[in-house]
Amino acid sequence: MLHGMFLLGHITMFGDENAKLIRSLCLPLHMHALQRGQPFTILPFSIASQSHGPVGAPRNSDIGKKKTYANFVFNKVEEFSIMVEEAIFLIEKVLLPNCHRTHNTVNVVFFYKCKGDFLRYLLHFKSGEPKNKLIRRSDKAYVYGYRIAQKGEMGLAEPLIPSHPMRLAISLNYSVYLYTVKKERRRAAGHCKQAFDAAVAWVDRLSEDNYADATHLMKQMRDNLNNWLGQDLSSLITFSITG
Repeated sequence: MLHGMFLLGHITMFGDENAKLIRSLCLPLHMHALQRGQPFTILPFSIASQSHGPVGAPRNSDIGKKKTYANFVFNKVEEFSIMVEEAIFLIEKVLLPNCHRTHNTVNVVFFYKCKGDFLRYLLHFKSGEPKNKLIRRSDKAYVYGYRIAQKGEMGLAEPLIPSHPMRLAISLNYSVYLYTVKKERRRAAGHCKQAFDAAVAWVDRLSEDNYADATHLMKQMRDNLNNWLGQDLSSLITFSITG
């Protein structure tokens, strides 16, 4: 993971022509980080189902297995947390500064979204004030990235049109963050609906590749809104998304 992130840091120094390469390299790392978290919730069920001996059998072996598994989970959580923190450090210190220097709005927004996502992954393993600090950092990353996508940054980045896939992606993830982490469900639905509505008027202006990505993201936004608001959404779903 670290080797890949250092490679990305060097690639961003060469300018805008490598924008797609940067994101194509970083996305598998992004998914790898998420997938590394899956065993923490999946493994307990499989192990628990095998830990019970016949009726009347000694329970010492079960206690030993539980302790061994607890140590295994603790070590994996530590490994995952360190890996994600290292990725966040490289995004902050290498990737984002280089993207700002090349005035590449898409990459700037992408890495702020990644930073917000990575911090959100760590929330599963924290509690108390450490968790609150991660929530504030994640919120700040999403808000700043979306603000750049929406309004640009004077002298550094141009705004993205409402239907641009990267602007939709950070809107989608931020709304999920608001809904699942901060429990601000009305705000999450409002943000998602506003982004969806704004994109509808611009979606026909996209290239073929961006159109496919944008409509896929809009479909996810529509599905989330249906789940969050149910029948109250009948007036919203007037835009037909193929697929």
